[in-house]
Amino acid sequence: MEFLRDRVGFTLVTIAEALAVEQLESIFSELNDYGLKVQQLIINNVVKDDSSEFLRTKARQQRNHLELIYKRYANLRIVELPLFSQEVKGLDRLQEVARVLFE
Repeated sequence: MEFLRDRVGFTLVTIAEALAVEQLESIFSELNDYGLKVQQLIINNVVKDDSSEFLRTKARQQRNHLELIYKRYANLRIVELPLFSQEVKGLDRLQEVARVLFE
């Protein structure tokens, strides 16, 4: 446990929906109880494309959750991973994800 407390930084992955955002509090609390430090938060499937009514609605719903995440966890590095139009499969797609995660 000492190694985990002193030498490991954790990354949590969530989505911008109500249940997932509410569950973050208990996850952070539990990790904190063990002295484990979260350094980064990845928000997966963030809608960046507003080319349809469906996507505009989804983006609008996510906006409040994103604002809350940024407010609550301002001390962390937060990365938004967009909702891709195709599944992440193959080297090209993985490189696209890596570009977003590690820019």
